[in-house]
Formats: sequence, structure tokens, C-alpha cells
Amino acid sequence: MPERLRITLRYLASGINQKDVARYFSVGNSTICKIIREVCLAIWDVLGPVFLPRPTPHHWKRVTEEFGNK
Repeated sequence: MPERLRITLRYLASGINQKDVARYFSVGNSTICKIIREVCLAIWDVLGPVFLPRPTPHHWKRVTEEFGNK
């Protein structure tokens, strides 16, 4: 697994702060911050449209109708 992804997953999964992640991987604090931001944006760009698609007007109309029926 690429190092940048390992760093980001360690940060996201463990709940520890970025300074501790930087110390664990022997990387500077500002570098860790940049890596985590870039990898999270890449994950969002790839997985966001798949798992959280942008609602269309048709979608909102259907949601409104379903809410009205309830």
C-alpha cells in the first residue's frame, strides 16, 4: 500500500492527532497535514459520486412525494 494512503488511513482509523501520526511515520507536521488533505480529497473525488450522488430535481420530487404519502 502506498505510504501516503497508509498515513491517511492510520489518521482516520485511529483518531490520534496529526502530530502523533507525523511522529509515528517520521514526517514533518506540515507534510502530514498536506498528505492527509490531498488523500482525503482524492478519496472524496473517486468515492463521493458513487456513494453520495448529487440529487437531481427528479430525485427531490420523488422524496417530496414519499414524504407527503407518509
